[in-house]
Order: sequence, then structure tokens, then C-alpha cells
Amino acid sequence: MLENRVWKIIKDNVSYHYLETRYPIQYKNIRDETVRGEIDLVFGMGNKNFILECKRTDFVWLFPKPVERIKKFNLMYYDFRPNGGLKSKTQSTIDFKITWNDIPFMFKSDSKRLFIKKVDGVDYVKTCRRDVHDHLIQVLKETDAFLSTELFRTIKQKKMMEIKELSGTNMIMNPNELIIPMIVTNTELYYLDYEESHLNSDGDLTDYTSIKAIDGIVYNFSDIPINTTEKQIDSTRSIFITNVNQLKKFIHLILDQDV
Repeated sequence: MLENRVWKIIKDNVSYHYLETRYPIQYKNIRDETVRGEIDLVFGMGNKNFILECKRTDFVWLFPKPVERIKKFNLMYYDFRPNGGLKSKTQSTIDFKITWNDIPFMFKSDSKRLFIKKVDGVDYVKTCRRDVHDHLIQVLKETDAFLSTELFRTIKQKKMMEIKELSGTNMIMNPNELIIPMIVTNTELYYLDYEESHLNSDGDLTDYTSIKAIDGIVYNFSDIPINTTEKQIDSTRSIFITNVNQLKKFIHLILDQDV
């Protein structure tokens, strides 16, 4: 199973201070009903808390390059100082490929579907997009739910005790805990490079410059609120996505990020 493989990679290669699989959560659905679920894997390393979903798929995942857009993403974090709370910070990057949810993803020509595994009777491009989108929405719900779990309450209590113990001393500690949603998949990931001239009047993509295999990507959702029991933050939500074969390398790139 993909989950077992991911667990072994984390266990063997990460100096975590907690590691949980199939961690139980609760969240509200669109009808405001309480839904019980589980996160495939959560782990903490330093001040970073990873919420991982493992996704097997029959589709190759293709991500379009933003045209004339700054390469940036948002890190969500909890600030434990007085008057702190849940926050997010925009980071510029040269380490990660970036894509956004509001850019074109459709091809007119069948010849441009070479990156999609053939499945009889299925609209390959549309189904591939829905396949990615549904998984992203799920991991965002689970990330929000994680902030109300007993595990995160324990992290908060420990952090606040450490801050209190160090107050009045010359020692300095980072008061922030990062919350990092991430999808690990079995499939190949590709980055689509195109020019503005490749878009027709309807915004459909009619051609492209190149399609290249990538290790991972940061997917930005625009204007998706962070819903928690404490407050709501209107911001871009960023999800890290990688192939399982590149998981170790990708995690270490994320560990270099901080607020």
C-alpha cells in the first residue's frame, strides 16, 4: 500500500517528534453535519506539522505554469505569543514549481492528451483535473480539522509552557508552529509551460511550449477561507504535492522554509 510505503520513508529518514497514521478527525460538511474521518499520516519535525494524504490514481497529474505571475505560496502557522493565533505568510520561492487553481487546464486537440493515461469512455483531461481537485479539497478540510484535535491541543500546551519557561531569560525560541498540508501520490507529475498566445478567446489552451516531469509542486487555491473554531483567515491556501519516489527530497526542501 502507498500509505505503508510513505510511513516507512518518514520513519527511516525524518527526525520526527511525533508520527501518527490514520489519525481520527471531525469536520463539518456542506450541510453543516459533523463528519468523522481520518488523516492518512501526520508527523512533526521541529516546528513543522505535516498533514499527509496518500493518493493512488490512474491519471498522470499535469500542472500549468502561471503566466506573468509571481512565484509565491502561503505558509499557515500558529503564533503562540500573546495576541498571536492562526496566521499565514506569503513566501517567494525559487525552490518550488508553483501553480494556481484559477488558470486554464483544458486542451481542444486530442493530440495534446498524450500526458493522460488512456481510459476508455472517459474525458481524460476533465477527469484528471477533477481527480486532482477533489484530493486537494479533502486535504484542506483535514488540515482545518487537525487544528481542533487533541494532538494539536497537546502541541499548543507544550509550546506555551516552553515560551513561559524561557520568558525573562536571554534564550530565544521560535513561537510559531507551521501547518503544512501535503499530498503524496503514486503517479507521475508534469509541469506545463505555455505562452499567453496559446490561449484562445474562450481561455482554452490550444497549444503549449513544453511538458516536463517534476519532483513536486505547490498548488495555490485563491481566496479559500481557513475555517477553525478560533477564527477565519481569508487567504491563499497552498498545498504541497509530490511523487512518493521524491518524498524524502521534497520534505527537506519544505523544512528549509520558515516564518
